[in-house]
Amino acid sequence: MLFDWKRKDPYKGLEKLSQDPDGILVDVRIPEEYHLKHLEGAINIPLADIKTYQNYKDKHWYVYCLDGFRAEIAMHRLRDKGIQATNIGGIARYRFDS
Repeated sequence: MLFDWKRKDPYKGLEKLSQDPDGILVDVRIPEEYHLKHLEGAINIPLADIKTYQNYKDKHWYVYCLDGFRAEIAMHRLRDKGIQATNIGGIARYRFDS
């Protein structure tokens, strides 16, 4: 499977999320990374837990990580479970307010 994860723009993904009443924002990094910095409103569900996670099956997941790679894997795993998912990329490209 060839992943197209490097070209994702988190700003475009967040715009789509803002227009999706069934959307949830999910950070798929490990908890230590999440606690250092994360997007406002995001919940943390690490990539390692995606296959067994049972909640929010009726939601459209907008997933991100640091550079988009783990989010791409998470997106495919979620879609394999029949869950709508979009990789919005990585927060390395996002400018946080100080």
